[in-house]
Amino acid sequence: MTTIGPDQVHRVGNAGSFSGDIGNGYDGHDNPYIFSSRSRPNLSALEYIGPDPSLGTSYLEKVIYWGELDVTETKTTTDETGAVTVNHTFRWGFPSKVQTHWGDDLLDFDGDNKKEILMSFQNNRDSLTHTSYTWNATTSLYDTVLTTVANSKAWTFVIIENGSEQLAADDPITFIAPEAYRLEQNHPNPFNPNTTIQYTVPINRKISVKIYNVNGQLVNTLINNEMVSAGTHKVIWNGKNKNGLQVSTGMYFYSLEWAGMKKVKRMTLLK
Repeated sequence: MTTIGPDQVHRVGNAGSFSGDIGNGYDGHDNPYIFSSRSRPNLSALEYIGPDPSLGTSYLEKVIYWGELDVTETKTTTDETGAVTVNHTFRWGFPSKVQTHWGDDLLDFDGDNKKEILMSFQNNRDSLTHTSYTWNATTSLYDTVLTTVANSKAWTFVIIENGSEQLAADDPITFIAPEAYRLEQNHPNPFNPNTTIQYTVPINRKISVKIYNVNGQLVNTLINNEMVSAGTHKVIWNGKNKNGLQVSTGMYFYSLEWAGMKKVKRMTLLK
């Protein structure tokens, strides 16, 4: 049995309180990182720059991921003068687990040599409730209206990826969140027979764009695991299946897929 005493325990920072992990190979160098999570910011890192791992001065603290700051519930008050006040309450959850490795290997699910961090989240609500208070001069009371909407970011897991091979020494470590990948509504919609699908990727990577029917069956693959450059791109679907035959009128789904993740929208073909 090993006894741990004061000589073996050293405080080197206070970057988090829930969960943590260690890794290296970020931002183009091999410095070790200690990652830790808390409610806000969701994820921070202590980068070891030396020379003594027992000293807090040997680490640089960096914020990696603040969380989705637009996930809020609002309280809107309109008083007797017509003045409107809006208050926001932050409703994004927190990472209960931070993972940098799978077995002995650092995470790199898509094999593009950009290291990744996997976070599992708690307390991400399925819905958000917005409250409106409006002064009623007749009753001399506030009328209250509650509006509940779906939380479009009720995520259980978040994967963030080191977005740069090399950054300047004073730049923060940069990671890419899933929301940075965008899939726009096709145009025109409804369409016959051609429609344009626009998508945006934040970094160079392999992606797929696929068409499915309402039963979830693959209709056609427009882009098949091809490397595309960072930026906005367009691809045209001509309303044909993978055998070159025109498909029937109805609803279809199109997806942007990368590294085991997917964004999906629907469209309608009319004849």
